[in-house]
Amino acid sequence: MEIRKIRPQEVEAVRALCFTAFEAKIDFTASPKESADQILHRPLTRMHQNYLETWAAFNEENDPIATAAHCTLKARLDGSAVGLEGIGDVASLPQAQGKGTIRILFQNILKEAYEKGVELSGLYPFSDGYYARLGYANCVKNHVWQLCPGQIPSWKTEGICKPYAEGRGMEEHLEQIYEKAAKEYNLSLIRQQPEWNRQLKLFLPHRDGFYTYLYYSVFGEPTGYVSYQADHDSKTLECRQFFFTDADALKGLLLFLKGKAAYYNTVSIPLPCTVPLELLLSEFHLNAPHNPAYTLEMHGMTRIVHLRRALEAARFGPDGALRLAVSDPILEQNSGTFELEWKNGRLNKMEKTTQPADAEVSIAQLTRFLCAGLRQEELSLMPQISAQAALQLEKAFPPKKTTVFDYY
Repeated sequence: MEIRKIRPQEVEAVRALCFTAFEAKIDFTASPKESADQILHRPLTRMHQNYLETWAAFNEENDPIATAAHCTLKARLDGSAVGLEGIGDVASLPQAQGKGTIRILFQNILKEAYEKGVELSGLYPFSDGYYARLGYANCVKNHVWQLCPGQIPSWKTEGICKPYAEGRGMEEHLEQIYEKAAKEYNLSLIRQQPEWNRQLKLFLPHRDGFYTYLYYSVFGEPTGYVSYQADHDSKTLECRQFFFTDADALKGLLLFLKGKAAYYNTVSIPLPCTVPLELLLSEFHLNAPHNPAYTLEMHGMTRIVHLRRALEAARFGPDGALRLAVSDPILEQNSGTFELEWKNGRLNKMEKTTQPADAEVSIAQLTRFLCAGLRQEELSLMPQISAQAALQLEKAFPPKKTTVFDYY
């Protein structure tokens, strides 16, 4: 078995591997050949633009039997812009499974990312447990609300919703809304043109039933937008993007969805779990097709890649110090016991030490602490951490807001 990056003439074979492993069409293309042609000649997304950096395993006949694509994006971490190595198209055929092949591909990707100084990595897992063994953690919790549109209250708003139309300056409006709405959330992507291509050009209204509407305030300011996919057979309207910058925009977007009550029985809205939508909904016990409810969605997984750079980018709590033993199953550079000290919210000291650690954590646990913060209730479920260390960890990593609605 040979492990290496793919070559241009192998893109079609690698896409065929993905079609077979996922048992589905990919990127709205009908065949591996069409998908490869799009990647090589009309790449829209950052992953496709970076596709020749894809790692793959090849058998003796030089056929790809496992693959993992990746690209470097920018994300937010406590007000800093950090690198995030997005990983996707992780696929393997039966002859490569159970032999550590995917792990080897990840070792190569993460080693390269570390050498480039990339702070974090993210992916969307087929199995949380599998990727936890590679150091990834669930850091983002979203609430996916299921509403009967007729049950949305009839507020009075003076703004207006307009359908997105390319080439009319609305791209800039979408960017303004997203940047203002996402800036307080860790792990939200700092979108550039390839990320907007995924939002606006990969999915098309007439082909995919994918529509985007912007909400403008009474002053004509763009303050919210919703992108949704309509399924007329199931009478479901599934929102994929739902961003607002103030309460008026939130109500305006919900009123717009309420206007769809004649066509859809259910509206699905993904929101950060910190948004208390229940405060705006007046009825939870009516004998209707269903009452407002939400499901918890763990959206993607994240891991620290370059430990020192990630700690330097993060914001800490009140001044303190801690000796922390970290174990990383992939990047040995991150493993060891570190003397940490922070002042004025930022890392002030990080040195390896041979002194006994106050607490022992995996790189996955530390990723969750760093990105999402730590609550007392979580510490009670970690018996390996002493009471004294728990106090320091709680001080070091206060609760933080996280969200991400982008795919890589």
